[in-house]
Amino acid sequence: MILLNNYQIPGYEQKLSASLSIAGEDMSGQGSSTTQADKGEKAKEVSVSTHIRFIDAKDLTALIAVAEGKNDKDERKIFDIINVTANAMNIRQVQFQGDVQVHEEDKVRAWAITFKLVEYNSVPEKKQKTADKTKAAKVAAQKPTGKTATAKVGESTKVEAAKPVSVAASGSGGGAGGASTATTELSGTEKVLKYLDDKLK
Repeated sequence: MILLNNYQIPGYEQKLSASLSIAGEDMSGQGSSTTQADKGEKAKEVSVSTHIRFIDAKDLTALIAVAEGKNDKDERKIFDIINVTANAMNIRQVQFQGDVQVHEEDKVRAWAITFKLVEYNSVPEKKQKTADKTKAAKVAAQKPTGKTATAKVGESTKVEAAKPVSVAASGSGGGAGGASTATTELSGTEKVLKYLDDKLK
């Protein structure tokens, strides 16, 4: 028995086979080494064959409609699969992929149908998605924002602009250190008067 969601694949003499492709690359060159470079795992595939009699043509029509089915986003439908072989290989969800082949049988009035299902959201696919998210997060964390540098430059400019001009002015206070430092700005006339005052002393 093969169930896709609540739909049971119709027909008789049904057969299902599943395959797992493990990619590898020969690293031995011209030598006799058996070293292989691991290229990861691909999504598992399920091959199905069944027979439908001519008098049950509506079953073939329904099967084709399921294979062509799309979701609200106009994407191929994803099915939960229930089958002892598929589930034993840890295949839980599948999509139709490739050709749905229908052939007329020679000796009986029936069709021979074959099609393939490919695993959806497989373990390798989940690992790849996790790795992509981690990489994207690291890249985002390394990007400079520029806000801190801009704020510091602005603050420095304000401080420099606020610095007063210090001018030494002599006063008449008592003690050896009678001169005091005053922070003020003198106009041109005040500077001349101060010069004359110093000469008269």
